[in-house]
Amino acid sequence: IPLGVLCAVTGVSGSGKSSLIADSLYPELCAQLQIAATPASSDGRIERIKGVEFIDNVMLLDQSPVLRSRRSIPATWIGVFDDIRGLLAETHEAKKRNFGRAMFSFNSASGGRCPICEGRGVVTVAMQFLADIQTTCEECNGRRYRPEVLEIRYRDRSVYEILCMTGDESFTFFNGHHRVQQRLNAMRQAGLGYLRLGQPLSTVSGGEAQRLRIAALLAG
Repeated sequence: IPLGVLCAVTGVSGSGKSSLIADSLYPELCAQLQIAATPASSDGRIERIKGVEFIDNVMLLDQSPVLRSRRSIPATWIGVFDDIRGLLAETHEAKKRNFGRAMFSFNSASGGRCPICEGRGVVTVAMQFLADIQTTCEECNGRRYRPEVLEIRYRDRSVYEILCMTGDESFTFFNGHHRVQQRLNAMRQAGLGYLRLGQPLSTVSGGEAQRLRIAALLAG
């Protein structure tokens, strides 16, 4: 298996591709690089691997499902939302009101999320014999946050307006912030520049979810 190039392992169904790479080679490399992983399958046995000294890290991207919920969004998945909340907390108005970065989280009960929808932006109505119905929260109009939090603006954008940006738009908007742009660029490189930062992962396709996993690794 050559290093430094894109290499594919091919074969007919049942020929042992997954057994070789995912069940044998990957766990063995993790063991030698001291990376936590699932132990190698008992069906495969590797006597020796040459060239491990040229590898710094190894990662496995398989077809296991990605957690997709309304609380999970691309911004949190690629690890950029914490930095964005930090920038909002550093604004003059946020400091004057003593708003820390936790205030801009919609997952924390102690933050500034809407108390009615609990930061989801929607309210779920349980139906007895039919599928549950989701309606836009009337308290926050789907903006997830309390009014006083939305009054804090970074470059004239509230946290809700920032989350409404696509990956491409936000990359330009955060010009000058290398760390933020680096993570957003990983999302763009994975072909997901059109996704909104605050779009619930429950609304993305399986392929988009897998590409977000790649973006998260690139953003590392």
